Amino acid sequence: MKIALIRKDYFRSRGGGERYAVNLSEGLANMGHDVHIFAHQWEKINHPGITFHKVPAFTIFSSLKNLSFSYMCQKLVDRERFDIIHSLSQTYPQDVYRMGDGIHRHWLRIQTPHPVFRFLKTLTLRQQVVLYLEKQTFNPSNYRMIICNSNLCKQHAIHYFKVPEEKICVIYNGVDHAAFHPGLRKEYNARIRKKLQIPEKAFVILFIANNFARKGLTYLINALPFIKERKELIKLVVVGRGNISSYQHLADQIGFGKQLLFSSETDNITKFYGVGNVLVLPTSYDPFSNVCLEALACGIPVITTPQNGAAEIIKPGDTGVVVTDSSNSKELANGISCFLPAEGRESVRIKAVKSVQPFTVEENTRRTLEVYQRILSMKKN
Repeated sequence: MKIALIRKDYFRSRGGGERYAVNLSEGLANMGHDVHIFAHQWEKINHPGITFHKVPAFTIFSSLKNLSFSYMCQKLVDRERFDIIHSLSQTYPQDVYRMGDGIHRHWLRIQTPHPVFRFLKTLTLRQQVVLYLEKQTFNPSNYRMIICNSNLCKQHAIHYFKVPEEKICVIYNGVDHAAFHPGLRKEYNARIRKKLQIPEKAFVILFIANNFARKGLTYLINALPFIKERKELIKLVVVGRGNISSYQHLADQIGFGKQLLFSSETDNITKFYGVGNVLVLPTSYDPFSNVCLEALACGIPVITTPQNGAAEIIKPGDTGVVVTDSSNSKELANGISCFLPAEGRESVRIKAVKSVQPFTVEENTRRTLEVYQRILSMKKN
């Protein structure tokens, strides 16, 4: 099968969407398919079954980059004949669109609740472009099937764009169990604690994200004083890139400045899973956060919100906690406190790892191929 995979940025070392694109392309190529990557920039993958195509785009403004990428992608893909055109970015038309980045219209409602201010915000060039591309992507004439990475995404596709349920397939993300596993604790725990000067008995809370505001870092910091543990035995390790000054100031104000540690080393985040006792992501909106799946695969319980599609795979009380309100500091703290007792950590670790064993890159690829076969059948009829 000759497959066009579209993703604006294609990097294993960046966000979850980029890593997903790499994993899917390698999975398809390993099965013998002829995979063509259409991207503006990429991390070179040396695989005989993967071919790269440079998609030019204006880079001065993000709005123009998105618009020009979509336009040029259409031109380049049309030059060749593909059995399947699968887009992982906002482009059109395509056979299948995977909405891994969620619905922007929904995020606008969360980000700007007041309808008047939200309307004014949509008048900016950037918002106009994003909303236009989103509308075209979900135009019924521009897709055959939609892949959602959670039921949360599925409901949003139906609600905002009236996508027929029979044209939606929910396929949860897969995780590379060879890279993310409980053995990382033995390999990295002592090393990372020494590097970050974390006491051996300290309870480490992990927060991994490249969007601190959207993922709820403020809420997590505000929850620290309510955790049922001595302050000096709590450490919050923040992994990701962002403006740290305001968050450090907030932690200093509430007397937890020394408990907050930042690391911008996102090229190899696996080592940080070796030191964490719990992953907390009080996100405002996340279609399906890969870090939650990765943490569980490493034996780390996860605390998140119903606004995160990954909450659907958490077993409350066993492998994590789903809080009802991300801004409720006491509720977040109570969730964290559930996993403080040292005697119960091994049991939780075993349950967490076992709970995500079915979520593999291979299974995700297999189910994606099933969608491709459905589309090929549609084309024949």
